[in-house]
Amino acid sequence: MDSPQVLEATAPQDDRAAIADVIRGWAEASAAKDIDRVMAFFSENFRSDILDSKAQMREYWSLAMKHGLTDEIKVRFDPAEIRIDGDIAITGKVRQQATIGGYSQVMVFVKEKDGVWRIVDSYILG
Repeated sequence: MDSPQVLEATAPQDDRAAIADVIRGWAEASAAKDIDRVMAFFSENFRSDILDSKAQMREYWSLAMKHGLTDEIKVRFDPAEIRIDGDIAITGKVRQQATIGGYSQVMVFVKEKDGVWRIVDSYILG
């Protein structure tokens, strides 16, 4: 059996992999224009620098899909840049590129009571 020190050392990597899977799943759902699946990756407590709720994010992302902002979307990020502090995590730069342009953002995650990491905040970089 692993010692507690080994388990503590490996837990962040497991969480980092889970968060990376959320980002990849969110990108795949966005490319597929599956708004219900996209929104499953967001916390009910979502807030951002431009949107006050998960409902507003749903409306925003639905319009983005309608206007082609997610067409052929590709997302790049480095899982090693995900910083985890307990039940909160923050990414490094997450770069999104679609057919009509791109941007970079930082995403904040919370590990909710069900043990699932969900997006709770995001903000676009300069």
